[in-house]
Parts: sequence; structure tokens; C-alpha cells
Amino acid sequence: MKHATLALLLCLFAVSSCARNGERQKPADTKLTIDPSGESFHLVHNGKKRTGAIHVPAGYDGSIPCSLVFALHGKGMTGARFRNRGFDEYADRYNFIMVYPDAIAGIWEIYPGITGANDDAGFFKKMIKGFAAKYHIEPSRVYVTGHSMGGYMTYRLAHDMPGTFSAIAPVAGLSVVFGNPKAKGPISLLHLHAADDWTVRVGSQADTDVSSARDSVLEWKMANGIDTAFREEAIAGGGMQKTWYGKDGVEVAYRLYGHGGHNWPSDATRVIADFFYGHPARGNRVSFREEAQPLLVTSTDAVRIEALVEHPENADTVELVRRGEVVGSLTQPPYVFEYRPLMNTYASLYARARRKGSAVSSGDFFRIVATPENLAQDARAVSGESEQALPPSNAVDGDLNTRWGSGFSDDQYLQIDLRETRTVRGVSLFWEDAYAVSYAIEVSVDGAGWKRVFGRDNGTGGNEFIGFPPEQARFVRLRGVKRSTPYGYSLWEMMVH
Repeated sequence: MKHATLALLLCLFAVSSCARNGERQKPADTKLTIDPSGESFHLVHNGKKRTGAIHVPAGYDGSIPCSLVFALHGKGMTGARFRNRGFDEYADRYNFIMVYPDAIAGIWEIYPGITGANDDAGFFKKMIKGFAAKYHIEPSRVYVTGHSMGGYMTYRLAHDMPGTFSAIAPVAGLSVVFGNPKAKGPISLLHLHAADDWTVRVGSQADTDVSSARDSVLEWKMANGIDTAFREEAIAGGGMQKTWYGKDGVEVAYRLYGHGGHNWPSDATRVIADFFYGHPARGNRVSFREEAQPLLVTSTDAVRIEALVEHPENADTVELVRRGEVVGSLTQPPYVFEYRPLMNTYASLYARARRKGSAVSSGDFFRIVATPENLAQDARAVSGESEQALPPSNAVDGDLNTRWGSGFSDDQYLQIDLRETRTVRGVSLFWEDAYAVSYAIEVSVDGAGWKRVFGRDNGTGGNEFIGFPPEQARFVRLRGVKRSTPYGYSLWEMMVH
């Protein structure tokens, strides 16, 4: 009996000790801390360490307030990877502090009004408070965007945190009504979606708690008390945008692309940055005359670029800027600049209106791609496997808003038939997010015997301009060796020079 009692006491002590140790191992909540690199942050919330990537505008000194922009990754991704969407480029110009938080295990708690095990909503409240304590944040300029599950989470945050965000921009994500169909406004909304999205479809959902894309938008139209008719306009690359205008500059917009699948549209970062920058409205507005972009040119001849200023009477000078350098300056409208592009470059230019020490930048870039003659334009392209609705022909159509996507394995290729033997000196690759870490460029005169002319084992994606010694070839092939993501290889365009 004594041994049994002792054994029971030891057992209870062990359990109690384990419980206490478990409590000690669970970290106490901490405030937001910026890591020494200045590129990431961490905090402990609800007993769990939370992390993310950040970008602070170059030259930040706290003298002027910044906008705070959250960009939310999709399921299974990380904030650092989502940073590749290109918002940092806009942040330096528009004074955005970009925050790319990490969901735990890649999953956001998307249900409004429900506190999950990770308390994601509380995490965002703590981040906003933490960043406001460390940086000069303009309270009326806090925003959130996200893709796929990050888009769902964007809607959830707007529902649960009224008065926090000036504007939201979900991409390929929907509103989860979950018994509470009324959104909480006022708040400006820009919803982006592709009509052929095969993962998050635009129409009625099997889950009755999830609104369609159209209904998600109309919920916010209703919440903002907007009863006016919409304005409809065509968008580059096919598709339409419908915009409803409310009081005090509030807007609700539905941007539906004709094609694109379940991906981040090529112009989404530009469009969202412009939308956030303009809500609430600024004293002036600068843009470019609309035309298909990126503009593809094959020479360094001057390109005419027209900047549009909403209130030219409030502008002493209008400047054209590239990488912080003023490449043109005008004092009177029309503001038409003559810009000479550099060969083998992807230039992003913006316009800036100055007056008495203040400045308002354009909400978009004018993008120019300058390469030698493209021998692959409308050539015959074939590949091994191709993702649904993303054929190899998309990579040779001269349109950087359409893309080819391969099957989900490393051993994939994209082969271009130039129709006749030509002298080939290089290729240009315009990668989507799913780029190749390792790949080779091969050429052939007959499509049977191949010669490797270029290889890379440390690819980082983006836009690559590759040159090699001249070769006679009819066929040019990109062979993928190692992918950067679990998905396939994906190119907006492959040019041959």
C-alpha cells in the first residue's frame, strides 16, 4: 500500500512538474521587435512567436508620416516570399512601410468574429500598435491586401476591425459572411479576380458561408451606403473594372480580368499601390496616359511619355523619374517627355508634381522593356506539361500580361521553333513568381542535337537579359532543372535575340 501511494505521489508530481514546465516553455507575450537586419520583425502573441518581413522607405527619418501597408501571403507561403510581389519598389516612392506577416503554418484564421487558437486578429492589432510606436504612422493611411487565403483574411480584418483601414484590396479571395452578412464601413475596396480562376471561382460557392466575388464587392457597396450607378472601363490585358463612388472619396471597385487563373495579376501591385495612395484623396493626382504596358521596344529611339496632372495649377514643375534620378522636367502642360531607353533593360518610370517643397507622385509606373529584335515573336512554342489554361504560346505572344506555366515537376522545358535557322545571341526571360533556381538554355539546328549555351544554378527570378556567343539555330529551348516553388516553371515571356 505504501509503495502504491508513493508511486501515485511520484506520478502526480511528474504530471504537475510537466505542467509547470509546459507553462514555463510557453513564451510570454512580448512587444514587436525589429530585427537587427531591419528587414524582419518578431513578437510573441497568445504564447506563440510571430514573425514577418518588413520594408521601410529608403531615407526614412520620421519627419513625415508614413502609410502602413500589410500584404498577406496565400496558403502555405511566407511573408518573405510574398515580398516578391514588388511593393517595396512603390514603398520608397510613396512612403509606405510594408509589412509582410507570416501566418502560423501558412494558414490564416479567416472567419470573422471568431478567435482561433492563434488569435490572428489580435496579432494584427498588436502589430499596428507596435509599428505606430516605432515609426511615424499616419492613422488615416493603414491598408491591407492579400492573395488567395490572404485575400480572405483581408476581408476578415476589415469586418472585425472597423475604423482601422482606409482601404483594402483582396486578390482572388472572398468574403466569409459566416452568419453576419453586413460588412462594416466606410472603407474603400478594390477586389481583383480572374474570370477563369480555377481555385477560388468568381461565382457562387459550394460553401454557403462564402460570398461570390460579385457579392463580396456588393456587401461593401452596401456597407458604404453607396447607391449610385457604377462606372465601367476596360482594363489592359482584357477584362473590365466596375467602380462605385460614395461620399467623402470612398470607392468600391471590382476588377475582373478575362484570363489569369489563380495568380497574382501582372499589374496588381501597381493598381493596388495606386488605389491605396489615393485613399483618402491627396491634394493632386498624377498619372500616365493609358496604353498597353509594359511597352516593348527594340531600339533606343526616344519614346513619348505623357504625364497627366489633375490640377496643373497646383504644380510648379512635373518630373519624370527613374530610380530616384530625374530624367525629365517640365513646367507647363502638356507634360510630354521624350525618354530614350537603355537596351536590355526593364525601366520603371514615375511622374512627380512639385510645388513649394511638397510633392505628389504618380500612382503607377510607366514600364518600358528594351531588347534587340525578338525572333521568338509569335513563333511556334511547345512544352512538356503545361498548367491548365497556360499554354506555351503565351510565352511568345509579345504580351507580358499572359504567361506559360509548366507541370509541377523539375524536368520541364519550353521549346521555341524560329521556323528557319537564324543567328542567335541571347534570350530574355520574364519570370512569374514560380521561377527556376537552376536551368539551361540550349540551341539546335534540327531539334535533335542540342548544345548548351548558358546555364544558371542560382536563379532569383525577375527579369533576366542573357547573352552568349553567336550560334546558328532554328530551335531554342529553356530546360528547367530545379524549381523555386512546389509549382511549375512560369514565364510571362521568353524572347530570343
